[in-house]
Amino acid sequence: MGDNAWDSAEGKYDQPSSSVPGPAKVKAPKGKAPAEEAPIGEPTDTRPSGNIFLDAALAYAARGWPVFPCNPRNKAPYLPKDRDAKGDPIPGTGGLKKASTDPDVIRNWWRKWPKAMIGARTGSNGLFVIDFDPGTYENKKTGETITCTLESLKADLEAAIGCPLPASLSVRTAGKGGVHVYFRQPDEGADIRNRNTLPDRIDARGTDGYVIVPPSVNAEGREYRWLHGDADVEPVEAPTALVDILRKPKAAAAEQTNVGAKAPASSRPSAPASRPTTEADAEAQAVERYGAVALEREVEKARGAGDGTRNNTINAAGLALGHLVGAGAIGRDEAIEALVDVARAWPDLDKSTDTITRAVDDGANDPRDLSHVRDDARARFRRWAEKSSFRASGPSGARAAEIEETFQSGMVADGGAAVGGEADAAFDQMPRPATASERARQQRALHAQLSKYPRTDLGNAERFRDRFGQDFRFSPALGWFAWDKRRWKLLTAEANKVPGEVLSAVYKMVRAIRREGWVVLASGVPDPEKNPGGLDRTVFDERGKPRRLSSALFAWAESSEGNSRISCIPGLVRPFLTVGSDEFDRDLYAFNVQNGTLRFRKAERPDGSWRVMLRLFAHDRRDLLTKISPVRFDPKAKCPAYDKLFEWAQPDEKMRSYLHQWGGLSLTGETGDQILHFWKGSGGNGKGTVMDAWCFVAGDYFDSVGIGTFLSQGVEKSGDKATPDLAKLPGVRLLRVSEPKKKAKLAEELIKLVTGQDPIDARHLNKGFFKYLPHFKLTILGNHWLGIEGTDNGIWRRVKLIDWPAQIAEKDKDTGLKDRLQAEGSGILNLLLQGLLQYMRQGKLLEPKSVTLATASYREASDPLGRFLTLCTRPSEKGRVQSSKLYEVYEAWCVPAQETAWSNKGLAQAMLDKGYKKKASDGMQWLGVELIKTRHDFIDNDGKAIPFDGPDDADAVDPAPPPDIAPGGWGDVDAGMEAFDGEDEPI
Repeated sequence: MGDNAWDSAEGKYDQPSSSVPGPAKVKAPKGKAPAEEAPIGEPTDTRPSGNIFLDAALAYAARGWPVFPCNPRNKAPYLPKDRDAKGDPIPGTGGLKKASTDPDVIRNWWRKWPKAMIGARTGSNGLFVIDFDPGTYENKKTGETITCTLESLKADLEAAIGCPLPASLSVRTAGKGGVHVYFRQPDEGADIRNRNTLPDRIDARGTDGYVIVPPSVNAEGREYRWLHGDADVEPVEAPTALVDILRKPKAAAAEQTNVGAKAPASSRPSAPASRPTTEADAEAQAVERYGAVALEREVEKARGAGDGTRNNTINAAGLALGHLVGAGAIGRDEAIEALVDVARAWPDLDKSTDTITRAVDDGANDPRDLSHVRDDARARFRRWAEKSSFRASGPSGARAAEIEETFQSGMVADGGAAVGGEADAAFDQMPRPATASERARQQRALHAQLSKYPRTDLGNAERFRDRFGQDFRFSPALGWFAWDKRRWKLLTAEANKVPGEVLSAVYKMVRAIRREGWVVLASGVPDPEKNPGGLDRTVFDERGKPRRLSSALFAWAESSEGNSRISCIPGLVRPFLTVGSDEFDRDLYAFNVQNGTLRFRKAERPDGSWRVMLRLFAHDRRDLLTKISPVRFDPKAKCPAYDKLFEWAQPDEKMRSYLHQWGGLSLTGETGDQILHFWKGSGGNGKGTVMDAWCFVAGDYFDSVGIGTFLSQGVEKSGDKATPDLAKLPGVRLLRVSEPKKKAKLAEELIKLVTGQDPIDARHLNKGFFKYLPHFKLTILGNHWLGIEGTDNGIWRRVKLIDWPAQIAEKDKDTGLKDRLQAEGSGILNLLLQGLLQYMRQGKLLEPKSVTLATASYREASDPLGRFLTLCTRPSEKGRVQSSKLYEVYEAWCVPAQETAWSNKGLAQAMLDKGYKKKASDGMQWLGVELIKTRHDFIDNDGKAIPFDGPDDADAVDPAPPPDIAPGGWGDVDAGMEAFDGEDEPI
């Protein structure tokens, strides 16, 4: 039977395609929540299970399509009805009523019935289906035998509706050539249900119906398969006339002949909007998804209301949805209709309807602020837009969408409990390797394909690209990378030299050209009738003489082994494999471990709280990750030795929690907090041992640089000099700097740069300059104070001082502790992941008071003028101090304070920097302040120091030098310092 009846302007329906739909193309209907997120312990990778029916069923569930298993013999559901206490079946409880999107439930079903066909419940997935059933049958009224073809059935339906049937998502059934055509449920009016109001042999499957979906196979071995493109074709709107027929009684429907237009756009589309092309589109889609989830949850709450609570519950639900109506997340009629549908099962529907309507309207007058939803959507769109611009084989927009879809599909583990919870064997599953016979077939196919490439140097470069290109990448700034099955490893090589790994692959490629010749020779001479698959055609060599392709390939293989041909291939293949240095390690919330790649995401719940998620993905070369940790992710792993050490070194539980948040954050590329840690304490206090353990867990994500990199004069070089200390830091997330020398001072502008979010220029030795965004969190460890000359908030808001007060005696040191901590790497990773997830949930680091106070004390000790003003002056609205008098007291104070006194002009500059105002009156006067000390409070008549009470650490930091002042200049007035509230929040 021909399929020309299914021709359309968009092409034929009958085009074989993939069996399993791509989950990104179809979403849950409006008013329906996405598939429920999987519980803790849910297998978290997308590798095939080994059962194509189970894999497909899970893919449908991820789209929001409820599925259930059906008998391959008769298409009947396998699921029996529930039974009451008497053992009698309960009506309406079996079969499609048990359809589910829960991955655990679905896996259990297909373990029990591994060959079950997949039933998809219609209506609840936002679709209805037109079922064409061609074949020969007997007319019961006339006894006539009638043969219906697809062409005739389609013509009958088009005659009934008076317009062409549009092309849409369609399935070739496993019966006698039938077709299922999927349409969206209409936006307005009642849903389409199961109806037989269409011409003979054409039915509708809608609400409370179901269809069998690909790749199901019946008992006769016949397969259901997608038609018209592929599984991701978006279902279209049904013609209005078709919708009218399906809604009318059968008698009236039989008379339907008018020509219809398209029905309004569905309020419950089966597919989500395509990937947004603008930030505005991304915002709109995010708000719509937010509203859909909230609607479903409020409806479920209302359904669970008991006697005596229904009115209050429905009123609260109406108010909650009304807030979202006002915010534009859902429609007013949609919210009211959804709640009225619940109230239909209650007494006094009219009263409930009035309550719902008033509540929704009241809520709409107070719209909910969804700016955070829009902000997150814009941020996601920008990240996706960056990823979609990758070259070569970088993580494309499709890969980014695939990763994000995994988190949206519900196949995730909740971050709050996944770490330290029960391990799941699926974390360690790897894709099934190809068998020897499969590999042989793949190789023969590749040899045959490459035999058609030109026998030139460029042709050989193309051969290398197709044989080994998937395993190599080249970056002009960084050099060659090779895929080692877990990450892209930077190959060590001198500038302009080809690494041995690349040359080895070139040798293998050249030798494989002979294999191409043998495959061509074995295929024989092509003949349209006797040997259509033959490849050994006649070609012409470089002299224009005819010869067999196999002979030409053998000759070319020998010629290609010359030094000049081998040495040119790496250079010629570079354009095929080039990626920018900024394309590696782009996912800032991906952390590569030995058994996969951990990713982290967060999503806001309707109640405003945050749900954080982690997921372990299989290693994937498309991710372009170059870093890896030496540990495995094991949610059950513990670390008793580390716990004992950490509790001894930091007895305060809030401090330990804060430090684990910092450590977990240091496993990511997130730098929004723009801070650094300074861990201070004398030796033997555990800070170095704890940091050693963290650095081991971080693996390639950790690096260290000398303290000179971040000290004044440490990196002040001419613009064309190499900066290898900074050039090695792209992709680094945990950066350790140890042991500043006494009197060392930070290079404050560089600190602001590397803790900010602006790009850094860097260059390796003998290589070109490149830019990168710093993603590292800087932790400085030391026994001595670091000098910070600046007094502005721009530097001090970035510094957090962590005191390590413990002290261990030399005789009590445990020389084997380092090895034991490394053995506990997986457990330590779990603690850092818990800290990271806590940070993500709360949106900031929960800083203990001890850190706030220690940092404030450090700042005070680093600001001699601040200490002087605190001790010797007080604010006064009408007060004023003569500048010479202020300087006289200041100069005296410097003697017992052991500070180097600035000049009068230097003091004036510093006062201006702090925001003080001056006025010329009887000399120069400082306004808004008055002196409360005299010079004799600090020195006697002989100029000797008089001790005074001050901060214990007043002289802990080396004296700050006077500010630089241009001759005759006074500087600018500082607008003041921003207050910081370090109050702890409950965890």
